[in-house]
Amino acid sequence: MKLSFEKKRIIYSAIYPFLFIFMLWLIEILKAGMEWNLSFLGILPLSLKGLIGIPFHFFVHSDMSHLWNNTLPILTLGWLLFYFYNQIAWRAILSIMITTGVLLWFIGRPGIHMGASGLIYGLTFFLIFSGILRRYAPLMAVSLVVVFLYGSTTWGIFPFAEIIKPNLSWEGHLSGAISGLLTALMLRKEGPQKPLIKEDEDEEDEDNELKEQDHIHYHPMDDSVSNVS
Repeated sequence: MKLSFEKKRIIYSAIYPFLFIFMLWLIEILKAGMEWNLSFLGILPLSLKGLIGIPFHFFVHSDMSHLWNNTLPILTLGWLLFYFYNQIAWRAILSIMITTGVLLWFIGRPGIHMGASGLIYGLTFFLIFSGILRRYAPLMAVSLVVVFLYGSTTWGIFPFAEIIKPNLSWEGHLSGAISGLLTALMLRKEGPQKPLIKEDEDEEDEDNELKEQDHIHYHPMDDSVSNVS
């Protein structure tokens, strides 16, 4: 049984998010089973040895509960990204990850920051603002879906979030949100765009016909001038 193009697109768009989640769970299971301490892969703000965490802090979590909370959002947002923004998906992810890591290294409080939450916030803000900036109905609908699903999580970018949930890296969330917005602005003219509205050819032909009719000629009998309407 052959799958239609649309069904293939739906399946293929889910492959990379699933592979990423599989890798995160494999790391977490090995870490727990082998009793590895991978905290050195986290970001230690304003520390030279903390620079390694800029690209790698997304891949390590404090525990399985932490990773479980990030699993569904990554799958959902990742699928939306690869389905609707396939042409620029990898560039968007790379931009979000690097920008989030750098910002967090600068603004984070003392301590080790780790987890994929910054990536989640980056994807959330990218999908929301990309649709708005492009002013294209299907992508704006995606923005609304993301707002509906994850709009309430934006409280996590404010300092008071740690009061509600201790040990929460609101700086990581804020860094992700900023990077998502910046990436949406940077890539706004790339990837899917609102179709250009072409002039109606019939209207052009009608205008040309009117111009041709609206010309001056001479009557052969009296050599007077008149307009033909």
